[in-house]
Amino acid sequence: MRRKTLRITLLILCVVISLATVVLLLTDNAHVIRGVYCTYLRGETKPDIDDMHLFDLREIPAGIRSELPLLGNADSGLSAEELTWIEESATTAFIVLRNDTVIFKRYFNDGGENVYSNSFSVAKSVVSLVIGGLLDEGKISNLDVRVGEFIPEYASDSLLTLRHLLQMTSGIPFGESYNSPFGYMARAYYCDDLRAETMRYSRESFPGEKWVYEGGNTALIGEIAARAGGANLSELCSKMLWSKIGTDRAAYWNIDRPNGVEKAFTGIYATAEDFARIGQLMLHRGVMNGDTVVSPEYMDLCMQPLEAKDEAGEAADCYGLHFWIGEYEGEKFMCCKGMRGQYIVALPESKLVMVRLGHEQSKEKIRHHRPDMLRYISCAKKLAQAA
Repeated sequence: MRRKTLRITLLILCVVISLATVVLLLTDNAHVIRGVYCTYLRGETKPDIDDMHLFDLREIPAGIRSELPLLGNADSGLSAEELTWIEESATTAFIVLRNDTVIFKRYFNDGGENVYSNSFSVAKSVVSLVIGGLLDEGKISNLDVRVGEFIPEYASDSLLTLRHLLQMTSGIPFGESYNSPFGYMARAYYCDDLRAETMRYSRESFPGEKWVYEGGNTALIGEIAARAGGANLSELCSKMLWSKIGTDRAAYWNIDRPNGVEKAFTGIYATAEDFARIGQLMLHRGVMNGDTVVSPEYMDLCMQPLEAKDEAGEAADCYGLHFWIGEYEGEKFMCCKGMRGQYIVALPESKLVMVRLGHEQSKEKIRHHRPDMLRYISCAKKLAQAA
């Protein structure tokens, strides 16, 4: 009797799954199937940093490696409680540099020196750096160029500019939540035609007035960069950035299908030490080892607070041109941030770079910054004082 009941239950389950699959395919929601496979069937509720093997990738070749000097790896500046907190916060890597020298490097949980991690939205800042390189080369004339000059679907929009996209003030309501299986972010992350998904959207409010953080803006910037640079984003990133900053090895970019396009808003896979090179570039205003990678003038613009208001009507002075900015204990910082707590922070006054990678982050926010990131900054400053 039990066997018969089990067979009937399995049969019903198979029928339900089959019907659901057919409905998703017929309603242009096939991305949900891939999303379920990549998350729930792996025991996750959203993408995680170790999903590299689940997607098609494009290589970002490195250049000539430059060794990061290591002063030491003492943790005398941190209490046992702080070290335990770092580890128990699902951290996989925590690296601190002072004056371009590693003063602390430790891997936790499933992290490691050779482990590749998903950058998530840190990729947005990388795309901004590529735009800076294209401006330096004259392939993009200025930040106020109309989006429609590069993307035909926006040709009729005379107001929307590249600057608006970089500022996240485009007025295009993409939506940013990964929790909605039918929203833009889920569709964009799991679809096989990112361009088609992105071009569904158009501007619905006046640009430049309201800051709304949405990855669809970065997808459009990626399209502009590829058209202006005459190459895909990975090639441009390698040429203008990755091959110039002393990275240890190639990185990889998540693409929507074989030979497809990069998901500009997310999905650069690299090691923690190579992410630290981006922090060094931020610290030195675009100059590495005496060579200008991105003009200091552009980096200064990236750190200039927006004058726009956020959705709550407060000043969006936490954001520049696809970089986050803020203050900790009176010192200004510049940072890249990714979902689940991927942080690259540069503190120019202290000459510090801090990289934290991991699986989780604080849920709450203080002026659009997560409390855990501020605590990691505190740990970095304590380590610098003790070094």
